[in-house]
Amino acid sequence: MGMYDKDLNFGEHFNPGDRFVVLGLHYNGEINTSYGPAKATIMFIVTRESPTTKQRYMALGEGFAAQAMKAEPGDFPHVAEYVREPRGSNEVKLLARVDVDPRKFIEGDDGPPLPVADPVAAITSAFNATDITPTATMAAGGDIGF
Repeated sequence: MGMYDKDLNFGEHFNPGDRFVVLGLHYNGEINTSYGPAKATIMFIVTRESPTTKQRYMALGEGFAAQAMKAEPGDFPHVAEYVREPRGSNEVKLLARVDVDPRKFIEGDDGPPLPVADPVAAITSAFNATDITPTATMAAGGDIGF
């Protein structure tokens, strides 16, 4: 990425319910936005539309940040579904892990649906967004060769 290139905006490209392969997450710290400070996470994603291209997205939110800080290299690659979980008067944006092989997903297998009653239950303990501890930042995942 060049010095003046901008990361793609995750919120402009994905909606809750969208699925993709996550190659890595990296907590990038807090940034200032027009709405105030926000926790920023870099996501490396492969989609069915671009199965050979690792795309880099900037995603804002405490849930994504907590997941990135708790992630370990062995957590990747995996298929995830973008979900929003109500928390009081707010929503937390998260990635719920989907039980399907990344290669099979790229080839067309969507995997099982998330549980309707509690879709966030599909998030593994490594992605528990209830405790945000800025001690375990994970470097981006490897190449696309999953």
